[in-house]
Amino acid sequence: MRLERREQRFFWVLASFLPGYRPLWACSLAQPRQIPSPRRYFRSGRSLHAADAPVTVEGNAAVRKKSTRSPSQRAAAVAAGALPQWNRKHAGALRQNAPAPPAVADGGGPRIKNRGLSSFAISHSWFARHIGRVNEPGKTETPAPLQNAAGYRGQTIDIRALLAEVQAAASRHGWLSEIFFEGSPFQLSALRRPTPNVQRPRRVYISAGIHGDEPAGPLAMLRLLHDNQWPPDAELYALPCLNPVGFTLNSRANARGIDLNRAYLNPVVEEILAHVAWLERQPPFDLCLLLHEDWESRGFYLYEQNPEGRPSLAEKIIQAVAAVCPVDHSEIIEGRPARNGILRPNVDPKSRPDWPEAFYLITHKTRQSYTLEAPSDFPLATRVAALLAAVRAALPADAPWPPEPHPAARAQCPCSKCPP
Repeated sequence: MRLERREQRFFWVLASFLPGYRPLWACSLAQPRQIPSPRRYFRSGRSLHAADAPVTVEGNAAVRKKSTRSPSQRAAAVAAGALPQWNRKHAGALRQNAPAPPAVADGGGPRIKNRGLSSFAISHSWFARHIGRVNEPGKTETPAPLQNAAGYRGQTIDIRALLAEVQAAASRHGWLSEIFFEGSPFQLSALRRPTPNVQRPRRVYISAGIHGDEPAGPLAMLRLLHDNQWPPDAELYALPCLNPVGFTLNSRANARGIDLNRAYLNPVVEEILAHVAWLERQPPFDLCLLLHEDWESRGFYLYEQNPEGRPSLAEKIIQAVAAVCPVDHSEIIEGRPARNGILRPNVDPKSRPDWPEAFYLITHKTRQSYTLEAPSDFPLATRVAALLAAVRAALPADAPWPPEPHPAARAQCPCSKCPP
């Protein structure tokens, strides 16, 4: 429907009184416009908070993300301090301090159309630089946390596009890929970075994406693969996403409603059966890093399992993460004692009927494991930066990692079935 100019003016004036609306003329014409994040990896979902990091482009057109909070929700959020000062009037406004990408794409990105606007290209290299800048201390303020309610309500990701990027990055840097589960509509794959010139490599296992409502893990894995900065003597085993179907549903569980991270004791779920069968074919690992999120947490924390008392990496990880993301300093986290964001549960795995992946690994494949929990209440870029900082602190690229493991632990896997 075409409107006359005077009718357009009428609707502009009328729309300016709507909650959460910010007219384009309110922005300085000399400043770049802000539009929602590119949908290559991010998909806008029904959200109670604005976790988007903005993308700015030169031009006269912009799309504002409309607030999904009701007036009463906004008032409660402001009173509770959940919204920053500048965001009180426009509760759905995007963060103002994110780095700006180039106005012209530098190649490789998809063409994205935004509600009739002229198309533009955003490549992965911008995404990598954006997360990288967030990861640099002192260059980005950590925004006030925003509240998820009864589950994760933040940004979701296009898992198909992300996994395609993962495979491309792994192939480009010489990783070997193995499909260990043929599912529908997704396959599960494992990546391995061999070290043929290292006589005694240190074997490191990294997994992500076992819960479909924790997008920071697969995104962090993608960034790590693109950067390809690892210790020279590390033989790496990476599982970029163990529950891709869950991401299409924005669900913790798989398509049948089963929490895969509670099914490792006596596995019957086909994805876990395939994963365990793949693990049994691998040598024991010197270190395991499991990338997760917690939508109830107010900061980053981790679980350390270190039954042999090896030199701990926990304090080093927390120190690195604190530069880019708040740490949860609660004395009780998830019902367990914690100190400075570190949980060291003294739990006999045999006493629990619902084993997570970490219990299987500490029982059968490793003697040192860290489950890294990023806080889902913070923007996605902040959570990715936290996981990146944690992995890089545990695996510094400029020095051999880690202290020499216990000889008995390398001689034989605890399950007595795996090859040396």
